[in-house]
Amino acid sequence: MANKLHHKYARTHEACGCACRLHCDEGSSYLLVADSDNDRVKLLGCSPLEYIGDVLRPADGLRGPYRLSVDEHQKLLAVGCVDGRVFVFELRHLLPDSVAADS
Repeated sequence: MANKLHHKYARTHEACGCACRLHCDEGSSYLLVADSDNDRVKLLGCSPLEYIGDVLRPADGLRGPYRLSVDEHQKLLAVGCVDGRVFVFELRHLLPDSVAADS
């Protein structure tokens, strides 16, 4: 499953450190977690709470993912990084088929 970058925006600001942030919509069967210490966005199942895998990695251009936002209508994930860059990915390219069907 190839990760396809949908949009990428860039600007700089003073980097601030934070271990992780998460995104979960009400009624969702999964959590997305920004792990800035390891430059990854992780996918967790909600019931039961379990690690499913990394949906984004340093190879995808991430350096210090810090904020997450999901546009449920357009099925997009925005990832803000500590260096000020924002990446926007299509969720269908990130989530396993079993999870994507629930979203």
